[in-house]
Amino acid sequence: MFASFNSKGSKLQIANPEYSDFGPNTALIQSFALGHNFPTEYPHFSGDRIRYHFLFYFQAGNLEFLGLDPTWSLNLLSITTLVAMLVIVMTLGEVLFNSRAVGRLGSLLFFFFGSLSYVPFLRKQASGRAAIQAITHQRDYLQTIFPYRGEAWGTWSQVTYLNQRHFASAIGILLLVLVFLVIRYRAVAAKRAKARAATETMTAQPNGLPDTTPLAVSANPSGDVRESQVEMPSVSVTTQSTEETTITAEPFIATLRPFIFSGALLSLLPMWNSAVFIAAAAILGLLFILCPLRLQMLTLAVTAGLIALPQMLFLSGGG
Repeated sequence: MFASFNSKGSKLQIANPEYSDFGPNTALIQSFALGHNFPTEYPHFSGDRIRYHFLFYFQAGNLEFLGLDPTWSLNLLSITTLVAMLVIVMTLGEVLFNSRAVGRLGSLLFFFFGSLSYVPFLRKQASGRAAIQAITHQRDYLQTIFPYRGEAWGTWSQVTYLNQRHFASAIGILLLVLVFLVIRYRAVAAKRAKARAATETMTAQPNGLPDTTPLAVSANPSGDVRESQVEMPSVSVTTQSTEETTITAEPFIATLRPFIFSGALLSLLPMWNSAVFIAAAAILGLLFILCPLRLQMLTLAVTAGLIALPQMLFLSGGG
């Protein structure tokens, strides 16, 4: 982070791949720290309401307003959110696959190139030594099979997270909600499995009576035949307690609270990163169709929509 954005004396130093984004972004940070730009307008266009997700840079401007260096305010927030995103990626992998190794592997793969274009690049090299030399002398991003100008910008590399510093935090918010939903879906599946197992153990079993032995007549001098009393063994039928077999149903209202909170988290995304907000709507819509807890998911969507709608109107309105 500091290699791409730093300061020396009174001058800001911006790396070559980032200058196009950091020009307006640093101006936006300074407008919050020095100009109290709220309600937010473009700092370089007078009187025009902003149409860009600015909340991350608003937080960076607050840190600078509290006394931090401009580069430290942005880099500290960027590093914290990127590390948090990687931790949530690990958590999602562990929760989804019940394996810590999968979660750690998912975070590790983040640091690799996001496309397979390195495979033909390495095949062209005659030897391992030649491959190492080619890698060290490579100055441009590898081209993939997709014909668009984003190839030259390193869209499939980590440079995206250097240019768009708000990207990692927005993805982290979405992944955090997905972790919560996976845990909830697993809990519902576990309760249903427990209920099925309890129902199977409650099936009636035939109670067989013990075989009766012949009555033994004891002879006595008086010739009286006493009626033999055969003691019948008591048959005890064990019934499981209903407390053990009944699955306690959580009140519906109680289940809504975490979904409302998750919806409030997602509602931050329009002003944080609107592209991630659209992706979240698509993912959660698919989960609504395929998974249970539809009423809770509808509550989540309504909460997110009600809070996000004014933000979307603000960003799209203009001035």
